[in-house]
Amino acid sequence: MARALSVAVVLLALLPLIASSGWAQPGPAQSRRALVQDAASQRSGGGDGLFGVQSLAARRPAPQPHMDYSVQPTLRFKLDEAYQVAVEALRRQPSCDALFGAFSVRGEEILAQTVYLGGGEIGACLQSVPAFTCVGCRRTVLCPLFSRLSSAGGATILLHEALHFAGLKERPGYPGAMSSAEITTMVTASCRL
Repeated sequence: MARALSVAVVLLALLPLIASSGWAQPGPAQSRRALVQDAASQRSGGGDGLFGVQSLAARRPAPQPHMDYSVQPTLRFKLDEAYQVAVEALRRQPSCDALFGAFSVRGEEILAQTVYLGGGEIGACLQSVPAFTCVGCRRTVLCPLFSRLSSAGGATILLHEALHFAGLKERPGYPGAMSSAEITTMVTASCRL
């Protein structure tokens, strides 16, 4: 009887801990980002530990790219990584977001509206490009080459393609427009990637 009573007391004592562990908690990626943000805040003097005061920008949840089932696992990982770098570049560099101002949109909003598809060996992917988007289209096709880019290189491509979604035309399909290389150079310089 005494043993059963002591087990019951221990279980009652643990009940609040067990109940609180069942509440919605961030997944591994969100937890990692929160820890990185906390560490960055500590280094910059912008907070005092895990429970310190942080800026609203640091508290905003990290956005996630919209992708469909056709995006292969290796592309998914690279897309998520590059997407985070692209969003940070838009938030950090006014000159980066200004690229989208010519089309009366914000870069982060365009990225959030984009749907990423896996291209495999189809269409423009056969021409050794990392991704492609038609002008004004919200769908961006990621080619196998995209998975071999660095995070900054991937972010540059995502921003390049987002500019096409916003309305930026490209040569040779549009005479007088910038070439693909010129657009990529402009994004790299403006976003400091």
